[in-house]
Amino acid sequence: MTSWLRLRDWPIRRKMLAFLLAASILPLAITAVIEFRTASTIIRRSAIALLQARATHLADRIDDFHLTFQRSVDRLSHLPLPNAFCQGSPATRAKSLSTAEDVLSVFRSTDPRTHVVALFDREGTIIASTLPAIRGRNYRFRRYFQAASAGSPVTSELFISVSEAGAIPTIAYAAPMKSSSGEVRCVALIVARGQEFWDLVSAGDGTAGPGSYSVVFDQYGIRVAHSFKASEIFHPAAPLDPSLIEMFVADKRFGERTRELLQTPIAVEDEFSRVRNGTFGEPFRVTTPANNLVNLAVGQRLKRVPWTLFFLVPERTLEAPVRQLVNETLSTNGGILLLAIVAGLLLARWTVAPVRALTSAADAIRAGDLTASVPVDSGDELGRLGSTFNTMVESLRRSRDELEDKVRERTEALKVANDALETRNEELRLQAEELLVQRQELQVQREDLEVKNREVQRADQLKS
Repeated sequence: MTSWLRLRDWPIRRKMLAFLLAASILPLAITAVIEFRTASTIIRRSAIALLQARATHLADRIDDFHLTFQRSVDRLSHLPLPNAFCQGSPATRAKSLSTAEDVLSVFRSTDPRTHVVALFDREGTIIASTLPAIRGRNYRFRRYFQAASAGSPVTSELFISVSEAGAIPTIAYAAPMKSSSGEVRCVALIVARGQEFWDLVSAGDGTAGPGSYSVVFDQYGIRVAHSFKASEIFHPAAPLDPSLIEMFVADKRFGERTRELLQTPIAVEDEFSRVRNGTFGEPFRVTTPANNLVNLAVGQRLKRVPWTLFFLVPERTLEAPVRQLVNETLSTNGGILLLAIVAGLLLARWTVAPVRALTSAADAIRAGDLTASVPVDSGDELGRLGSTFNTMVESLRRSRDELEDKVRERTEALKVANDALETRNEELRLQAEELLVQRQELQVQREDLEVKNREVQRADQLKS
């Protein structure tokens, strides 16, 4: 394992800085995670509450829209003059047509959102109308007429009006006009412009946060309003049953394009299933083709008609304040860490300085400089260590001086002994030279004696 991976081999300064950073980062990281999770939860709850509030507000406005026309058509169905007109003979109706249509015009003028006000006879033929182009035409095929002629007031689905009525998106409000015996004699009709309803839905666009929008489905899962993407309107959110498609084709709900539109679903299965099953109360996450994003959605069933309103907001909108909070937290924590690093460097430098002084002094002593010492300016452990070190150095210095004195004394003693030895050696040399001279003299005397001895022997031989 390399030394930089082994903590115990790190310099003290690096260790202190690492521990300081760890001690700073850990609580900051834990705090950031807790803050992130808490903020995410709070923001999500707030977003859900806001979505539900916006959905309720918009649903109430849509319900008020329907209620206004439902009440208007109910009043119209009970007015004496329209009822008298309805129960009259064809000749009587022809005479009073202008008066009857004046009454219808009053109803139309009281609300600019109204497109047409008309009266049907029992066969489904328009007998009076604020729009002359449709007078005398038969619309028995319309399902709202069939329901109203059966005796119940009805609000239609959103549909495209016939070409003579402008072929525009409309909503029909029909109410039966009954005789005193309870028999349905006519049907009162008020048709509202669908664009007014769409404008109402579009007004809520973005009110629950950037990118938030709403979409309204009828009870069959067909979109009847979209706050920003009109191209999705009239398309179901999932494939419809063929018999249902045939029913709307017979009703000419969307004119000539009814079959084409209903057979081209723009799939959002989660919304479709909630519309059809009525399970729209809980918030849910859904990816929609309207924005190709994951959205948080809440649903609410309208009170006046069996339609369902969904209010949605992209999850990235919810994450935006969390991301901002995270960025601000990271910036703040980064500043804190920077200060911690600077403080750590200063602290490490202040702490390591005595250690470095000890190291330098120890290196000097190892090189033989026993005059080295460390400054002591604190009473902490490092200060006591410095004092102990200086005491140790002083002790080493005294020991060295004592040793040097002893070596010097021994050296002088050895020198004296050496001088005495040299003197003795010189005396011995002189004595050896003397002995050598004496030996040489003895050798000469010996040779003289030998000569004299030979002479004596020769003389003795001569004498004999």
